[in-house]
Amino acid sequence: MRFHRIAHRYAKSLFQASQGNLETVEKECQDLKLFIEKTVEVKILLSSPFLKKTVLRHIFKDLLMKMNASPLMQKFVDLLIQKNRLPFLFEIFEAFFSIKQEFEGRIEGTLKAPYKMKTEQVNILNQLISKKLLKNVKLTYCQDKDVLGGFIVELPNYQIDTSIRTQLEDVGRFLKGENIWN
Repeated sequence: MRFHRIAHRYAKSLFQASQGNLETVEKECQDLKLFIEKTVEVKILLSSPFLKKTVLRHIFKDLLMKMNASPLMQKFVDLLIQKNRLPFLFEIFEAFFSIKQEFEGRIEGTLKAPYKMKTEQVNILNQLISKKLLKNVKLTYCQDKDVLGGFIVELPNYQIDTSIRTQLEDVGRFLKGENIWN
């Protein structure tokens, strides 16, 4: 999955600031994300352009205090409010999780194919991609009728597309004299 540059920058900063506390910060990100997803009022607050920063800061300060969030998480959310980056909160958290996984040598991704794949086939692809990337890859399989033949593997910063649609598009671009490797 590709993240907005802003989300990736803030996630990287949070990751660097949380060294030595990674598990705690990850748990706080998950808890805050889950709370916001389940609470309609807070979801609306996140997307409202009419609330003043002082009100948002007060609301989130109280919320994070009730959650017993670390000072780092409190300062981080406050920074997002100050810089008008609160709408990127979920994407920042997802980018943070992705950075942490990559740091730990793990990568999670999706495998899409138009047909039912056996568990052994998915495991073989997991092993092959893990060996190639020198990381522990875990693919989640989903059947996708929009993929025409072949399969698509989507990982953070990587995509392997062997679908017939992509191959036909590459042939078309090649025949037009365009570069097919961009």
